[in-house]
Amino acid sequence: MNADLRTVSICTGIGGLELGIKTVAKTRTVMYVENELTAIQILVKRMEEGNLEVAPIWSDLKTFRGTDLHGRVDLLVGGFPCQPFSTAGKRKGAEDERNLWPEVRRIAEELGHPTLFLENVNSITEYYYHTIRPELQEMGYRTTEGLFSAREVGLP
Repeated sequence: MNADLRTVSICTGIGGLELGIKTVAKTRTVMYVENELTAIQILVKRMEEGNLEVAPIWSDLKTFRGTDLHGRVDLLVGGFPCQPFSTAGKRKGAEDERNLWPEVRRIAEELGHPTLFLENVNSITEYYYHTIRPELQEMGYRTTEGLFSAREVGLP
């Protein structure tokens, strides 16, 4: 692959997904969206060190608009918040105000339906199969999913 895949990273955290994807694809992140100050500080440090591409950081997923990048992004990547679905939380699912799936969908539409690489917890499975997957398919996406343990990807 010679050309960089232009990427928008949402719910970026400290850039772990972006670093992982770089091991298998040539990407160029053009925008990060992250609201946690500590994570933003780490992202800036990783950019300064040359480990992540220098790109703007938008601090609120709900106000980010992909329309300015419509058709110019190849990949939307993110691990949107798991708290609404996590077994460690209140398990409010779709009713939890932290459920950002509707925002992820909106951004994918605004960007012009780039390839998606999304990550979340195992306990989102029911919501995924009843809501996310059907909505993606309605948008014209062909879906592939997997459930991987930390051990399977080489972590303790």
